Amino acid sequence: MGLSAGSLTVRAVLQNKTVTTTAGLTSETWSDVDVVWLASVGHSDREFWNAAQVKDDMTHMFKCRYDSRISAKSRFKYDDNGTTRTFNVIGVDNVGLRNREMSIVCKESGS
Repeated sequence: MGLSAGSLTVRAVLQNKTVTTTAGLTSETWSDVDVVWLASVGHSDREFWNAAQVKDDMTHMFKCRYDSRISAKSRFKYDDNGTTRTFNVIGVDNVGLRNREMSIVCKESGS
C-alpha cells in the first residue's frame, strides 16, 4: 500500500550538504534543494521501532514519495508553530526498490 496524499502533512525544505576545501580548510554549507511533503511515522508504529533497533541515534522517521535527491547527506528544515526544526538524515530506504516511496530515518539537531 502506497502513501496517500492526505498522509503527507509535513511541508519541509530539503537541503543537501556541500563540503569544500580551500587552502587546507574544510567548510560545510547547506543548500536548499526543494520543498518536499513528508509523513511523520509515529513512535508507536512497528516500523519505527524496527528501524530504531538498527539506528540507535534516530529520533524520528518520515515517509515520502521517492526522490533521488534525498540521501544521508541531506537534512529537512520546517516550521513547527514558529519554531524551526532541523532533522539530519541518517538513513534512507527505497521501499521495495520500486522508486515510489521512501522511509527516512532522522536525528533532530539538538536532541
